[in-house]
Amino acid sequence: MIVGVDYYPEHWPEDRWERDAELMEEAGIGLVRLAEFAWSKMEPEEGSFNFDWLDRAMEVLYSRGIEVVLGTPTAAPPAWIIEEDRSILPVDENGDREGFGARRHYCPNHPRYREHTRRIVKAMGERFGGDPRLVGWQLDNEFSGRCYCDYCKEAFQDWLKEKYGSLEELNEEWGTIFWSQEYGEWEEIPLPTTRARAHNPGLHLDYYRFSSDSWVDYQDLQLEALRPTLGDERVTHNFMFAGFTGIDYSELGEELDFLSWDNYPLISGEPRTERAAAAHDLARGLGGTGFWVMEEQSGPSGWNVVSATPRPGQIKLWSYQALARGADGIVFFRWRTCRVGTEQYWHGVLDHHGEPGRRYDEVKEFAREMEEVGKEITPDRVPVEVALIKDYETGWAFEIQPNSTELDYEEEGLAHYHGFHRLNVPLDVITPGEDFSDYGALIAPNLYLVNEELRKRLERFVRGGGTLILSYRSGVKESRNNKVVNQLLPGELRQLVGAHVEEYTTLGGSPWGEGKAGEGPAIEFLPHPLGSMSGRARVWADRLKLDRARPLALYRSGPWEGEPAASINEYGAGTVIYLGSGLPRNMHRGLAYWLKERMELSGAAETPAGVEAVWRGEGDEAVLYLLNHNAEEVTLSLQEDLKELKSGERREEITLSPYGVALFRR
Repeated sequence: MIVGVDYYPEHWPEDRWERDAELMEEAGIGLVRLAEFAWSKMEPEEGSFNFDWLDRAMEVLYSRGIEVVLGTPTAAPPAWIIEEDRSILPVDENGDREGFGARRHYCPNHPRYREHTRRIVKAMGERFGGDPRLVGWQLDNEFSGRCYCDYCKEAFQDWLKEKYGSLEELNEEWGTIFWSQEYGEWEEIPLPTTRARAHNPGLHLDYYRFSSDSWVDYQDLQLEALRPTLGDERVTHNFMFAGFTGIDYSELGEELDFLSWDNYPLISGEPRTERAAAAHDLARGLGGTGFWVMEEQSGPSGWNVVSATPRPGQIKLWSYQALARGADGIVFFRWRTCRVGTEQYWHGVLDHHGEPGRRYDEVKEFAREMEEVGKEITPDRVPVEVALIKDYETGWAFEIQPNSTELDYEEEGLAHYHGFHRLNVPLDVITPGEDFSDYGALIAPNLYLVNEELRKRLERFVRGGGTLILSYRSGVKESRNNKVVNQLLPGELRQLVGAHVEEYTTLGGSPWGEGKAGEGPAIEFLPHPLGSMSGRARVWADRLKLDRARPLALYRSGPWEGEPAASINEYGAGTVIYLGSGLPRNMHRGLAYWLKERMELSGAAETPAGVEAVWRGEGDEAVLYLLNHNAEEVTLSLQEDLKELKSGERREEITLSPYGVALFRR
């Protein structure tokens, strides 16, 4: 178990480093991440490298038993690089070039910047690769953004040549006959900036794909420069799952040795407990058990406006939540709150004054617990029977054409996740290219883009006995070109669903809405062994015509009153459920409960709202995590014979303090 902090020795006088290392050692910190924003310190001018300060900082830390992850500093190119060639600065979709003064101010396709990148990464690798003080490398920091500069335009045109082979093929696939947009030369193809009021959906989606591929290619450049110099170090990149959707993380992670991500549950408003759980499940779904949280929130955050301070116990609680869901490393951001720069109010373990306080004590307590039981509570597997499909390309297609003012692909996925999370039924969050065979059920909300290969894989899954849950706006488009299918919806998925869509309507801001914004006619699930459930349709409504499927829910008001709103179809040995509208959260909980009972899915435990229960491991090594996200204590009855790990006592019930954690074994 790794417990670490993100540390910036370049921000502090060198005579402070020893005190920081001493406090880290006392707190049980065993790892630091260094240097991911220190390019100007390491290369003050081109080809003139200064790594001695970094070597001294590493030695101060290592003398206290603290190992290092080094970050390549390419997320923050220094001023001398930009002044040499300001075309390195990215161009936004409005056609405006960004200025120097923040970070991530570069285009990944710029040839000169790629030269700078290769040089600094290679130099760092040659100096520190194989160093016994190192355990890993982090490439760049939180890749993100789309650039619309001339270098990207040329690279995009080359990317299209490789994909389509000929302009005739491209024109056919995109349907450029519409509005007389046929292209006779590759150089005529524009970028989808806002200078045009709207762009061809095929062009637009391909540009988003190209932009994602550009980041993957840029990461590969760093890997190629670094790997020849490495010893036993492992390489990662710190993903940002919350709100960063411009990169297909399944492709970005393919060449990395392990996945890591940055978790800020209290960055605004109330703690985003369920979102954090889903993000951990995505990290596990993409990279397996053993991911790290490379930045775990350890204080109030904010650049110009400060978020709430974590309450006593929350920092530990969030860390245990990550461990329960498959993490093997927690690195707290940051060690000490910086006195200068944009992130003066992005607080860390220590405040600006640098003296230990309540948050330091909480991190210290967590590290002590990991020293005592870390190996016991982090077995290899989190047993999972259900997967939620997150398709980055579908998300991009909805970003281009939302279909409804109320449709948010990320939020729809979380709505489906909510029902199972509330029942403590674990899910992997995966992309469509992952193997489905290990799961008993797949949830694929709003599966907008479908191709023949995906259809066949879903058919095999269901025919073999799996349960598939689909929802409205599925099968609408051909995935290759973002072209609407010329079939009854849900298009390629119709045979699986056993029903088709006769007509549809958006509910947001329309005369079909009967409740508050985005709500429409009443719907009710038909009675089944667990009773009926009702609520109001959200976002969208499909009018379904059943081919061979049976009705699962009916509209109870509006023009389609009495007609199917959802269907259930037996296909081979499996089952397909199609939801013709968005559901309120209570109906998602009810549907998840029904499916849990019907499929005999294993839930960790029944708990009140705000309490997570997660099993990690199997057999004798399995550990039950009970996590109380409530501000008040909660008493739980345990449903099987369990022994508390901390006390060694067998218990029939447990009282969890506010934000408290308890661990059990059978």
